Amino acid sequence: MTTGDDIINGQLKDLEDRLGQMYGQAAKETRDELHRHFAQYAAEDDKKRQQVKSGDLSEKDYKTWRQNNIYKTQATSAKLADISTKLTHVDEQAMQMVNGQLPSIYATGYNYEGYKDSMMAKAAGIDYTQFTIVNQDAVRELAMNDPDLIPWKPKTDIPEDQRWNRKHVQNAVEQGILQGDSMDKIANRLLPVVNMDKNAAIRTARTAVNGVENKGHLDATERVKEAGIPMIEVWSCTHDSRTRDSHALMDGEERGENGLFSNGLAYPGDPAGEPEEVYNCRCRLNSFIKGIDHSNDDALYQQLMEAEHYEDWLQVKEETEAKEEAFTGVKERAEEKIATSGLDKFEKYRQEGNWGEGYYIPKDEAKEMGIDAKDMLVVDFNKQKYEEEDYSVFWSMSKQDRDLYNEKFKELTEQKNGLDYETKNKMAMEETIKERYSGMVMKNNPNGEDVYIIFDTNKLEDSTKEPEPAEPINMTYAGHKDDGIDYRSGSRLSDEGIDAVSDELGVSRDEAKDMGKAIIDYSGSWYDDIRRCAQGDEDYIQFKDKVDNIEKFINRSPKWGEGKIYRGIDVDEQTAKDIVSMAKNGEPITMRGMSSWSSDKETAKEFSESEGNGASIIFVNKDDHTDYGTSIRHLSRYQDEDEILVSKDTHFEADSVRRRDGYIYIYGRIEKN
Repeated sequence: MTTGDDIINGQLKDLEDRLGQMYGQAAKETRDELHRHFAQYAAEDDKKRQQVKSGDLSEKDYKTWRQNNIYKTQATSAKLADISTKLTHVDEQAMQMVNGQLPSIYATGYNYEGYKDSMMAKAAGIDYTQFTIVNQDAVRELAMNDPDLIPWKPKTDIPEDQRWNRKHVQNAVEQGILQGDSMDKIANRLLPVVNMDKNAAIRTARTAVNGVENKGHLDATERVKEAGIPMIEVWSCTHDSRTRDSHALMDGEERGENGLFSNGLAYPGDPAGEPEEVYNCRCRLNSFIKGIDHSNDDALYQQLMEAEHYEDWLQVKEETEAKEEAFTGVKERAEEKIATSGLDKFEKYRQEGNWGEGYYIPKDEAKEMGIDAKDMLVVDFNKQKYEEEDYSVFWSMSKQDRDLYNEKFKELTEQKNGLDYETKNKMAMEETIKERYSGMVMKNNPNGEDVYIIFDTNKLEDSTKEPEPAEPINMTYAGHKDDGIDYRSGSRLSDEGIDAVSDELGVSRDEAKDMGKAIIDYSGSWYDDIRRCAQGDEDYIQFKDKVDNIEKFINRSPKWGEGKIYRGIDVDEQTAKDIVSMAKNGEPITMRGMSSWSSDKETAKEFSESEGNGASIIFVNKDDHTDYGTSIRHLSRYQDEDEILVSKDTHFEADSVRRRDGYIYIYGRIEKN
């Protein structure tokens, strides 16, 4: 089970790695720069060194010559000053990098505390589900107006940093001069100086991350208190030899009524405290429900956390709050437009029953006002006969809508599944609107049906004005190049589409066409054949070119970095047991060829039930990115699947397994073979 600390430790390690890479590059560049500078003195220095060996020049005179003619020259002094300034600039960049990570740290600390407190409340028999999560973008925006939200703002004292760098750079070079080092060795003496800068940056990063995480814990606990749950905050130290004595003595101490602990800090890592109480602190702020004996509730508490992992809890929260935010946003914009457009005939219509909540215009009044179907979209597919209602349901298809609808209807017809026209029409309409408009607003009504609402606000401003031609939909997705092409309108393999793929991947037009065709075939009727060839089945060797082109496409394309991805498979019970056993034993799980994943968990669920074999397994790549897969949504025949295609040269490394609602979830990471 992944904890908030696990996530933040991973973020901290990533931050430290990036800092290490940045300072490593700085060390190489400054060393090479100093080496090039000293190269101009190397020949003369070698002559003097030979004179020392032959006895023609004393060691003392040689060192004096080096100081006066190499170290104390105006050129060397200017070069060392320049290098010191560059190192200070790197230190500035390091602190900017640290500050850029802190909103994410705060959000994780805040959200995980909310999850933990929600499970704690549930274990205590308290109904508490209303905790509202935050995301790093919202935290970053809020912090701009509220400096107390993230009080940690590491920065570089430029004058002091320059003095420090100048002193240590000069000392390092001077010692090399006095000790008779070669020019190469003198340049290498910069490396320990840069390493000291790096270590200082990492210490600052660790201190800031710990403080901001604990600030997130504290703020989340305050939100829980606002719901009427009596919480207490406790100082928890790390039990090892590195913990300072004063903090070890505070272990288990409750936060006072004045909001402070006995050392004057509001939480571990509080930057308002004295440096000796804050820097390198690894202590944690833990919260508990006041008056509850947690020693008796630990088993139930842990059981609840095992039943609903943090990642699942967070995803449900994100999806629910995104829908609510989208619906609220559309309502607010619609109400504003209605108030300012003079269209006082709008009515708000609510009914407990099949309808959700929306804005409707009676048919006759709409015609009198010159409002046509493009003004508003309200679709409820649970209504059988729209025309029987006093309030009409408007939906006007744009060209993009119509093209996609025709494609969906054609696909349903080609499947020859015996559906009648009305059913295929309804299904094609549903898929079209979900794909084109889902996410703009989706509100569940009391009976659980989905109602989609769209307002064309431009048309509301002037109902008599001719509508502007619709802009083509740019199917730029998950890092693919912004090429301005409407791939949904059938231009996947048009000349324009081929040129776009060729330009993005840096390949010839013929190669781009072959890659694009291979992706389209893989996402269509040749899926099984291409997969079998990738698995090494000699009977399908004729598809090897397609396998190779797909792998080329994956390798050259921008890699997925937009969030977790899911892969659903439908297997029999014995196979499921074997896979679960491999996952629990830490054995690599092969996907047997290139594998299709989705950024939409519901899509993965559908695939895990597609064959009816009896066991539904969903693999979850826990990272928000993978270096081995790319989105093919802009080329796929089924764009609503949000497909990410992963290389055949990979496997899945699991770290946890859980069952929920009839599905077996296997969490882990996609790794290279």
